[in-house]
Amino acid sequence: MIPDETAALSRVELRQKSVTLFLLVAGAVFLFLCVSALTRTVHRHQLALASEAARHGQDALHVGHYDQALEEFHTALLHDRDNEGYDLGLAEALLAAGHSDEAEAYLLHLRDRQPENGEVNLALARIAAQRNRFDDAEKYYHCAIYAAWQSDRADQRRAARRELIDYLLRIGALPQAQAELMALAANADNAAATQLVLGALFLRVSDAPHALAAYRAALRADHHNEVARSGMAQAQQLLDAQRAAQQNEENAHD
Repeated sequence: MIPDETAALSRVELRQKSVTLFLLVAGAVFLFLCVSALTRTVHRHQLALASEAARHGQDALHVGHYDQALEEFHTALLHDRDNEGYDLGLAEALLAAGHSDEAEAYLLHLRDRQPENGEVNLALARIAAQRNRFDDAEKYYHCAIYAAWQSDRADQRRAARRELIDYLLRIGALPQAQAELMALAANADNAAATQLVLGALFLRVSDAPHALAAYRAALRADHHNEVARSGMAQAQQLLDAQRAAQQNEENAHD
């Protein structure tokens, strides 16, 4: 074979090899794109299944079907392991189903990952309150009050503080309840309904001056509110009795 023919044949073979290599690369890229598209489709399908299961879990939780709620949230997490909302839903279902030890352990694990999650801290506070662990309950309630809530941050914080106040009143921790009430009142609006609630709470801790102020604010917002008038009368009566008792005590010391 002459040199020119050999060179031509080499060029043909090189082109054939180049075409073959190109086809192999193109095929590999095509297969990669197909696999990627299929993976995304499967992932979207899994997320949809997780979302549907979580929705069913919340519905079951609201109507008291706790075993079904547990099953649904387990399914949601099976399809979407990284969704912390589903983690919290499972913890709430465990707590509602009476598995408080397991729920607390799960919530503590969540709190390690999200120490400022308001819902997690609030759930832990409720467990501690149920178990009469005052220090833990107070700590977790305060963490919930100052936590990073996803939405309606101010409302969530007020609700958490109100729940703490109810807990403190329930166990007879009146000085602590009064302190929390002062913080609640400092950020409260002047609506009659809000001030009526504050007035009633201040009466429960025997804080007559602040109860009287709250009822007066309620009456300013609603001049015909008979509940506010009645509350003012109770607060004034309590204030008069406290002043009389203080005067008697001072006279006794003299």
